[in-house]
Amino acid sequence: MNALEIAGVAIYSPKEEEIIQVIKSNWSTNDEEKFCACVHAVGHLVRRFRIDVKLLQIEVMEKSKSFGDSRPVAGAIDDMNDDIETFT
Repeated sequence: MNALEIAGVAIYSPKEEEIIQVIKSNWSTNDEEKFCACVHAVGHLVRRFRIDVKLLQIEVMEKSKSFGDSRPVAGAIDDMNDDIETFT
């Protein structure tokens, strides 16, 4: 699955479980673009379903360490955190 497909599921899937499965099956990657798409998908879960994503947020922070000081990853995390703060 590529980053655009991950984003498509996050935006259009009617099932939060499907989005969570896509996130978890794609975020253990060295592909920065795919990882960022997964991080944004966590934000979309909060926006669309108003669910508690604290455990996903913790996992994102752990997995993000492998990308060092990546600006795209940091930006995706900032967006995710803003969504969590705004919609929970």
